[in-house]
Order: sequence, then structure tokens, then C-alpha cells
Amino acid sequence: MILSICMMVKNEEMNLDRCLSSLKPLLDQVDSELIIVDTGSEDNTIEIAAKYTDKIFHHPWNNNFAEMRNISIAYATGKWILIIDADEELEKPEEITKFLSKPHNPQVTCGAIKLINVRRNQKGRVATELLSQRLFLNDGNFRYEGVVHNVAITSGLTEEIDSILYHYGYNADDSELMEKKFIRTSTLLIEELKKNPENIYYIYQLSVTYHMHGDHNKSLYEINKAYDKIKHANKLLKQHSYVIVQLIKSLIMNAYYEEAIKISDVGLKIEPENFDIYFYKANALFMAGNNEEGIKAYEAYFKLKERFQELEIRRDLRVQLATNNEESVVEALNNLAVVYYQDNEFTKSLQYVSLLIQEHPNGLGQLKSKIEKMYLELCIRTGEVDKAVNFVNSMPHYANLLVELFETFMKDTNKIVDSILNFDHLYTTLVQMRAAQKIENSTQDSLVDEFLEKGKLIEHPCNSEFLYFAFKSGKKINHLLFISSETEIYEMLAYCERNYQDFSEVLINYLGLYSDENLVNLSIHKMIYRFLALKYESAKSELIILKYITSGLKHINTKYSRAFIFNPVFPKELTEEELFFIHLFQSLSSLKPVELGQSIKSISHQFLSMSSIVSFITDKYATIGASSDGLVNLENELIGQIKVLIENGRNTEVHAIINEASQLIKNSLYFEFVLILLGGSHDK
Repeated sequence: MILSICMMVKNEEMNLDRCLSSLKPLLDQVDSELIIVDTGSEDNTIEIAAKYTDKIFHHPWNNNFAEMRNISIAYATGKWILIIDADEELEKPEEITKFLSKPHNPQVTCGAIKLINVRRNQKGRVATELLSQRLFLNDGNFRYEGVVHNVAITSGLTEEIDSILYHYGYNADDSELMEKKFIRTSTLLIEELKKNPENIYYIYQLSVTYHMHGDHNKSLYEINKAYDKIKHANKLLKQHSYVIVQLIKSLIMNAYYEEAIKISDVGLKIEPENFDIYFYKANALFMAGNNEEGIKAYEAYFKLKERFQELEIRRDLRVQLATNNEESVVEALNNLAVVYYQDNEFTKSLQYVSLLIQEHPNGLGQLKSKIEKMYLELCIRTGEVDKAVNFVNSMPHYANLLVELFETFMKDTNKIVDSILNFDHLYTTLVQMRAAQKIENSTQDSLVDEFLEKGKLIEHPCNSEFLYFAFKSGKKINHLLFISSETEIYEMLAYCERNYQDFSEVLINYLGLYSDENLVNLSIHKMIYRFLALKYESAKSELIILKYITSGLKHINTKYSRAFIFNPVFPKELTEEELFFIHLFQSLSSLKPVELGQSIKSISHQFLSMSSIVSFITDKYATIGASSDGLVNLENELIGQIKVLIENGRNTEVHAIINEASQLIKNSLYFEFVLILLGGSHDK
């Protein structure tokens, strides 16, 4: 037997299958065994394990990690032993296969694998990275010591293996899991320190445990105790350099910035390659107000990090570098951008913001919106207006912000004003249009014309705002709106409604300027009337709804032939709105007013999106017979006369009757419908 893979598990059903699945290639490639020691699982851990191995052993948990590890090792029969936890996943297992199949220096008794602690259970979110001893020669001497953070005891040399272990165990988003681990770990450490209060490593681990739990005062108290035990001897400082890094972090979390800077200098004398220390020192310097030295510390951090593969510290098994990840790089670049911004060095600030956007677009997290807005502002401040516009073209939701920035900076320095005004673009036109709107300047109409000449309405990110100005100036833009979808048009109308108090009046005035003489105008007017009808709650509502219904009927009458309208089967492409107006057209053609409301109500379930319109018709006609018999009789009589006149081609007399009747019967669907029929389209 060449390899024994040893594990200890308890209640790991959420992780175990992922772990064991990643071991499958190794088990298939190497003469090996999988040994699992269960310490009291109450979930499906055993069932999952049984799919991969029959070497499952049960031992009750005894609150001692090292002893449980050693129990699993005792079952091993292989020449080499691989140690892995259930919340880990092996990548590149073939590298372990290569290591096991090649001849070795007889002094090599251990293989170290890169261990990556990930955030939020995502491989791409690296928290920390270190080399971890995981493959051991089964020579009878290898064992673990340590109740909590157990340490492998082995003689001989360690060789690096190019495999990777991803560790998912510390997911800060899972508060229940983190609390359980905190209670378990802190309790065990406190108990062990009662037995051995001089154990520097355990004191350090207790400080880390408090730090992760957010107990920063306790964390600082513990790590100060550890530092006091080593600070007078360089040998001890070197041996326990991890204490220095933890002390710097705890000092910063407790706002002792000057002290953190002093301890950072001590640490850099001991470990000049430890870029974690430069990173934390830079943060402390910035918080202390020393931006110049903070910038230098970050520069040193970046230089060392770029050379990471060459550094001796990379192979130091005692060192866990916490800032060798994208999250720390983003934090450093952001801090540099902010510091240079505060110092009015906008060009340098823009350099770092650009790096963040170009090289770390997926690593910005909660900073994303802030960084992108900062980029736009810095582009304008530095005269790079074209870059700002290009960025907004790729991120249209920032279009309004860009215009607002233009407005703001046009009141600022002449240099910025010149860079904006010299940039001939639709955004600058919009800035001028807003300015004209505020002072009711007559140049607004010409600016709208200028905009319409420069570009297409629907294609511009600020189309909604241009739409308002176009409507208000009375410019005929139905043909531009017609090429867009109804969804896009309604979104633009809703934007204008939210941002301009007078928008409804502007729309009503616009609708009065142009007739419904063609399908384009009918389509757009119908959409505008619907938008108004669904929002109006004033006395004007009945007239607006009637106009919407009328425009819908006109649209059907113009777009489709009479044969199509009265066809019993319709194509699936018709919208719910079109089907409703076709049904209403049919009903108006054949039913009396007293029958209309009930007819529409009976099929209302088919037109849920038209519910408010259905309610209007049913309310108006369902009970009309009982409430105003005389008026209904008059309407019925007039309709009968009109039908006779139409059949005889006496249209002039029809118009006269309608004009006279409109004074008696206001807002009648039937009279509007007769006008539609008189207008005609396909078969007038």
C-alpha cells in the first residue's frame, strides 16, 4: 500500500461529498486506502462516506484534536499518509501522484501543499494562503500534538508539492457556524492555557479567535501577553513572528495607530519580506494622518507581493500571509486613490481607480459603485471627458450622474468648463438644455433640435430626459418612438413622471398638437393615453380613459381589416391589449349600451392587464339601464338613426346628429365608435 488518506469527521454532510469527490482521482491513480474516523455524527455523514470507502471507524469525540488525528493515523497501512479535512477540497491531485511515484532524497519525510482559505465558500475569494504539511512518511515517528490547533511532529526535510487545498471552513456569512466554532475553540484554548499559561502559540490562537469574533479588546489583551514573552529576544521574535503581525492588527482595530507603526518597524527588522506588515503599517500611517509614509509602505507592499514566488518567506511554514489576495490589493489601491484625491492629486488618484476598474472588476465588492462614480468624477476633473463618456456608454445607468457632474463642474474652474464645452456631445447638449429649463430660456427649442440632429433618441442613455424636453417643446417625435418597444417607451415615460411634476400636462398638450392620421401616431398616442389612464385619479380620469379606449379602437380599425377583426381565430402574436380592443370592437358593433357592460365583465378574466379599463366600462354601462332610462333610450334611438343614415350613405347628417348629441350624452363610447367607423381605414 502506497498511500493512506486519513480523515476525522463529525456532522459534515454539507462538505464531505465535495471533499471525497476531489480525492477520487488520487484513489484511482495510486494504490491507496481511505480511512475515516467518525467522532459522533448525527447527520448523513456516514452514508456519504460509505459511498467512497468501507474503512469507517467510530470513536467518541474527546475534546482533543491531536489525539483524534493520531487515532486515524493508527489505522494507516500505507507508506505515506495524506491528512485532509472534510471542509477542504483537493485540486491538482496528479501532483501528489507524481511525488509518490518518483525517487526521493531519503531525508525527505514530508510534503507541503498550498492551502488556500476562501471567503464565502467561493474559490475565487482568497482570504489567506500558506504552505501546509499534509503528506507524511509513515515511519512510526509522525504524530500530532496540540489539543486545538494541532501541529504535525515529523523529522526530516519537507518538499513542496504543486497541489492545492481549498479550505471552506470559516464562512463569516454563516453566523451560526462561526459562533459554534468560536465557542468550541475559545473554550478549548482557555482550558489548555490554564494547564500551560506560557504557551505562546495558544495565547496567539486565543487572540486570533477573539479577533475573528469581533472581541478586539480581548484580542489585544491576549496578544500583548504573548508579545511580552518574546519582545526582549530576537530569536524568540523570529521564531514567533506571527505574534508581531497579530499585535499590529489588534492595535489598529483598537485605534492605537502610533503604537502599531512602532511594532511594524520591529517586525520588518525581523522579517523584511513580510509584506503583510507593510500593508498594515500603511493602514496605520494613513489613519495617523501620515499619508506620505503610508504611500511608501503600500509601494513596498506591492513590490514584495509582485515577487512573491521568489521570496524565501513563501517557504516558511510558520508564516501565513493574510494579504496575498485580491481583496487586500483592492483595499490598498482604493486607499491610495482616496489619499491622492484628498491631497488634490487627481491624476494620480485616477491612475489607481483605473487599475481597480480595469484589473479587478470582479473584486470590487461593495466598493464597485463608489469606485465607478469616482472614476467618472476624476475623468472630468483631469480633462479626460472622452473617457468618462466612453465609460457611460458601456454603463448607461451612470448617464444621469455624468450630466450632473457636467453641471457641477461647469460652475467650477475654467479649465474644467472648457474641457466639457469643447467636447461636442449629446451630454453637453443635455447640460445646456437643463440650464435653459431652469431659466425658461427660449434657446431650449433649438437645443432640442440640436440633440435630434446629433443622435437617435432611443439609443441614448439619457433618452428619458431628452424625451421630456422634446415633448415640452412640441417636437414631433412619434416616428422616433415608434422604432422602440412598448416596454422601453413606458420606462421612459415613468422616468419623466418621477422627475418632472408637470409631465402629465406636458403629455396632454403634446397629444393635442398632432392628429391620429396614421398608424405611427395612433400607436404612440395609444401608449401615452394608456400611461395617463393608469395613473389619473382626478376629475379628468374619465376623459383620459375614454381617449385611451378610443385610440385603442382606432388603432385596431387602422391596423387590421374588418374581415380580420371579425375572424373567430386570431394569431398568437397579438398582444392582450390588441385582443381586448378587438373584442370591444366586436361588442360595440353588435350590442346595445345596456348589454355592453355585462358582456365585457363576463370575459374580464381573459384581460387581467386591462382590469382598470374593464372596470371603467362595466361601471359605466352595467347598471346604466336602471339609473338613467331616459338617457339610455335617447342613446339607443340616436344610434338607430345613425345606423340607418350610414347604410344610406348620408354621412353629413350623421356628423350633425353626433355634434348635437354630444352635448346631451357626454363621453359615450358608442358615439366615439361611430366616428371611428366614419373615419374608416381598409374598407371605409
